[in-house]
Amino acid sequence: MIRIRNVPGTLRREFKSRAALAGLTLSEYLLKELAPLSKRRSRPS
Repeated sequence: MIRIRNVPGTLRREFKSRAALAGLTLSEYLLKELAPLSKRRSRPS
């Protein structure tokens, strides 16, 4: 589980709206949006 706190209401409403338009739950939508980030290369330390 990942929890993100202090998300502004306007941002949450925007994502919720986009999820609804895509026929997804908010969690499904955010997972779909975050998945490509996991494939990005990290910066070398």
